Amino acid sequence: MTRLWDLPQNAGACAAALARVRTRQVAVDVGAHAGIWTRALATEFSIVHAFEPSPPTFRWLQECIDGQPIVAFDASTSEPIRKHWPPLLNVRTHDVALADRPCVGRMTRRVGRPNTTFGKFVTLPGMESVGEAIEGEDQIPVTTLDLALADDCGPVGLLKIDVEGAEALVLCGAVQTLRRDVPV
Repeated sequence: MTRLWDLPQNAGACAAALARVRTRQVAVDVGAHAGIWTRALATEFSIVHAFEPSPPTFRWLQECIDGQPIVAFDASTSEPIRKHWPPLLNVRTHDVALADRPCVGRMTRRVGRPNTTFGKFVTLPGMESVGEAIEGEDQIPVTTLDLALADDCGPVGLLKIDVEGAEALVLCGAVQTLRRDVPV
């Protein structure tokens, strides 16, 4: 089995991060997409919380975590490959966006990319999206990491965030977790 950190593009970053982790009880994957990092972290941590706000991508993430067969694509040939992984019983998925405050956000689909999960982003009340033309949008729940983990979390050892430029908003909503656990 190839682990995420065995892939050349990830090896250094993963090894460095894991070497600095003080506890392997909880990992958090914000912007989990299809769960590649989630799956890798599940082999290293007792519990992994995976956050993905895009409704179609969340369904895909859930299928991957539940062990349902999925269609992936070979990076070298672009040919479809059927993948089947065992279910991950230590992963908790959350279909919400994370930011600096709870609210209802808008996840937009950019023109020319209506069916892809890449190219979507969340805007919060009081923020205007700029740049590319918007084709459609979905309303999505938004919360903070501190609120999402308040009832059900041990010490967070690793926090991975990949949210298309909104990382600072996620960190502003994670102040208690960051102070309490000092995750990598």
